[in-house]
Amino acid sequence: MKTEWRGFKGNMWQSEVNLRDFIQHNYTSYDGDESFLAEPTQATNTLWGMLKELQKEERAKGGVLDMETEVVSGLTAYGAAYGSNSNSLLFCKDMFMQGQGFLGSLHLIGGEYEILTNRYATREETSVFVNPKAQLIQQTPSRHIWRNRAVAAWEIRRHLKHGFITRLTYITDQTVLHLSYIVLIGLAVASGITQHWISLGVAAFLFLCLLFTRIIQARKVIRQLDIKINTFLIPIYELRIIWHNAMTALLHKFTDKIEFTCHKL
Repeated sequence: MKTEWRGFKGNMWQSEVNLRDFIQHNYTSYDGDESFLAEPTQATNTLWGMLKELQKEERAKGGVLDMETEVVSGLTAYGAAYGSNSNSLLFCKDMFMQGQGFLGSLHLIGGEYEILTNRYATREETSVFVNPKAQLIQQTPSRHIWRNRAVAAWEIRRHLKHGFITRLTYITDQTVLHLSYIVLIGLAVASGITQHWISLGVAAFLFLCLLFTRIIQARKVIRQLDIKINTFLIPIYELRIIWHNAMTALLHKFTDKIEFTCHKL
C-alpha cells in the first residue's frame, strides 16, 4: 500500500474527495517579494519582441491589425485550426482530435510532438517551410541534462513507428565501419608480425582511404549544419557513437521507469 499521503494534515480529504480541505490544512503562505522569480528566457524575449512589433503595426492602422470581412463568425465558420510547438511545428486540429490527441504519449515524460509527427507525417500530408526568421532558442544544457534527454529519447524511440529503416541504416553503417577498422588493423598487425610488408602497405593504404572518406563525408554534413568540429577529431567522435548509445541503453535499462511518467497527467 502506498504511503506518500502520510504526514499531511486534515481529516475530511482522507475520507472523501475534498481538495479544498487538503489545501486549507497543508498550504504554506508566502510573504516575500518577487526576487525568487527567474528572468525571462531568450525565447520569451524573442516572442515578446515580435508581439511589440505587431502592436506598433496595430496602432499605426488605427487600433485594428486585421479584420475578417467575408466569413460570418461561428464555431464552424472557419477551416481547421492549428496547434503549435513554439514556432517550429504546426499540426492540423482535425487530425489531432481524430488521432485522440496526446493519448498515445500520456505515459511519457516528453516526446508528445515526436509522437504526433511520427503518427501524422506522411509525404502527402506534410510540408516543410524554412524561414530565416524562424528561431528555436534554448539555454545550453548541462552534462546531466544531456544525459537525461538521451535516456528519455531512448524511451520515446520505443514508441515511434516507421523508424525501422532509419535504425537499420544506422546499425549497418556502424557495423561495417567497426568491422572495417578491426579487419584492417588486424591485417596490419599480422603483416607486421609475419614481415609481409606488401600486405602491411596495402592495409595501411586502405585504412587511410577509409579514414579520409569518412572525414570528407562528415565535413559535408558539418558545413550544411554550420557546426565547428576539428576535422581530426571526426573519426574519434564517429567511433564513440556506438559506445555512447550502448551506455545510454544501459542507463535506460536501470532507470526507474517512474521517471517517464508524463507531466501532462
